Amino acid sequence: MALEYKQFTNEGFDVEGVGHGDPPSYDESNAIPSSAPPQNPYPPPKSLEYPMQQPSHSQQAAQFPQQQPGTAAPQPQVVQVPIQQNIANVSTGIAPNDYFAQALFVTLCCCMPFGIVALIKSREVKHRSAVGDYHGAALSSLEAKNWSKKGLLFGSISFGVSVVVIIYAALRTSIEYGY
Repeated sequence: MALEYKQFTNEGFDVEGVGHGDPPSYDESNAIPSSAPPQNPYPPPKSLEYPMQQPSHSQQAAQFPQQQPGTAAPQPQVVQVPIQQNIANVSTGIAPNDYFAQALFVTLCCCMPFGIVALIKSREVKHRSAVGDYHGAALSSLEAKNWSKKGLLFGSISFGVSVVVIIYAALRTSIEYGY
């Protein structure tokens, strides 16, 4: 023990720290037996596949039978079963027009409620075409267009009525007061 203590103290080092002395001896009593499987301290690499499904309780019971206490249990074998992956057929189609600019104009300048609905439908067009639902994207595009047109029409009519009412009020006031 005194020898081991001397190896880990600064005795045996020269001024520049170059002389290290003898390295500690290797104790074979703590070594892993060669019959043991190699252990990987790092986790397995992440793959792009779906993770393996965990076996059910009945499968685990069949795979790991009950052992008497004090007996060595056999090492379980890991069996990897390929998982069937369903791949949807996605046809490459052209995404329909989303009418975002028109919906934004209607929201800001004409009729906000109609414009908000048109913006939501415009967003649905982008989402559905990204997923591959081109039929649904076409329907959402049509709805965005219709809501934008309705908002533009309602906003235009409201603006026209407002202008007529303001002109009428101005003329009536000027007639009453003689301007």
